[in-house]
Amino acid sequence: MSFSGPSVQIDFHSPSGKGQTLYYFKTDLSNGGGNASFLAFCKHHGPGASLLKSASYLMHEESFSTIRNFLLANSTLIIQDDSGIPYRALRPAPLERETLRRLRWSDRSFLA
Repeated sequence: MSFSGPSVQIDFHSPSGKGQTLYYFKTDLSNGGGNASFLAFCKHHGPGASLLKSASYLMHEESFSTIRNFLLANSTLIIQDDSGIPYRALRPAPLERETLRRLRWSDRSFLA
């Protein structure tokens, strides 16, 4: 199964030699954004780990409920900041949660 949108595939091996693949995609994840082929691709390759970085609080809105619910149902691990899936959506799911509150800045210029 393939996804026809703009994407990058990176194949790599862990130190033990196990092969893994990382995908980056550009697609509209809003409800009705025409992302059915993307979600089918992910479902075919899943379940997997999900990294949500700088998600702009989009999954806090109902207009992004499809991707939010897909990630909750198909992720073995979700790593995110507070701009990803809202905590209230994580509560009913049978997930193990660890909340990290401390932020560390390696470059102080971000604080200015």
